[in-house]
Amino acid sequence: MKKQCLGRGLSALIESSTSVATSEEKAADSSLPHHKEDYRWIATHQIVANPYQPRKQFDSASLQELANSIRQEGLIQPIVVRPKGAGFELIAGERRLRAFEILGEKEILAHVIEAADKKSATIALVENLQREDLNPLDEALSLSSLLHDFDLTQEEVAKHVGKARSTITNALRLLTLPTEIQKLIRQQKLTTGHAKAILSLAEPDLQSRVATRIAQRGLSVRETETIVKRLLSPSKKSASSPKQREAMRSLEKKIADAIQTAVKIHKNLDQGTIAIQYKNSTELQRVLEKLLR
Repeated sequence: MKKQCLGRGLSALIESSTSVATSEEKAADSSLPHHKEDYRWIATHQIVANPYQPRKQFDSASLQELANSIRQEGLIQPIVVRPKGAGFELIAGERRLRAFEILGEKEILAHVIEAADKKSATIALVENLQREDLNPLDEALSLSSLLHDFDLTQEEVAKHVGKARSTITNALRLLTLPTEIQKLIRQQKLTTGHAKAILSLAEPDLQSRVATRIAQRGLSVRETETIVKRLLSPSKKSASSPKQREAMRSLEKKIADAIQTAVKIHKNLDQGTIAIQYKNSTELQRVLEKLLR
């Protein structure tokens, strides 16, 4: 395999982390060595995982493709690590490290820097944000970690990762969705556009029913917005077409004729209720006999 290093990727942030982290670490240990441009080949078994790794799922096919690319072209960009105990802790580049392990390589080129926990988490997140395939929920969880683990404001998180505060706010809102909707997002059956529309609905149960319908039917974001808008204004006559209302009245009449009493159907999305009227216990008994026979 070619042992080479091309390009620097997160160099600006990494260089910043070196100077910032150095001052932070000096307070704890003035004897800690500095590694501003420290590139080394490190044994893979000496590297432990980053607890702030944003990416929670790794696609095996994608990792194999990366491994094949590294076999042919060599390592384009080194991983980034920081000293940890007798070894090192990964900051950025877990996919590259896993690809090396697939290839059976025992060593990998690493850029060794000094970084406190907050900077390590930030670098890991920014590196993954630069890759389009980072799941929106993984991004949201990492932003939440920066927010709560390091007692930052949304404004401070936005500055750290180079995004607008509104983007941070919208990402974090994904974590308020029911678990089943988050699962659909992870499975790429729903996009953040779908999720943003669904979040306009207040009830978690309704959110889940709408999300399931969207995923099953493969509806677009625009179609989702139309459904949500209709649900938020159910009293408007435009919520259903004249043809739909006529079909509902016809169904009500058919049921009423069968059980010989007034019936009203209340529809909400794909679900609803059927209200059966009765005047006294005798009529109720008669209706029940017709329904149960």
